Amino acid sequence: MSGSSKCHHPEIDFNLEHAIFKDTNIRYLEIIGKCKICETPIQFQGNFPVGVTPDFPTQVELGNRNIVLPFLVEGEIYDGNSPSFYVKDPEIEN
Repeated sequence: MSGSSKCHHPEIDFNLEHAIFKDTNIRYLEIIGKCKICETPIQFQGNFPVGVTPDFPTQVELGNRNIVLPFLVEGEIYDGNSPSFYVKDPEIEN
């Protein structure tokens, strides 16, 4: 099935990718999803900046189709040394 006009998206397929910056204990989980039937991508709700930071969720590219969640393993403490970069949309007010 092509397109999403007739599909009610009964099943969503999520792809999870794990990454860690070298020499830090902050890890990142990238989440991407699409309908299993028509392959329409999901779109996360929220005003996420583009980039990666240990301080809050971000998106990899504009469109909210992939979200990056920073996390620690239980018992670890954030050392404050993780690199980060992000760009906020100037049209979105905080």
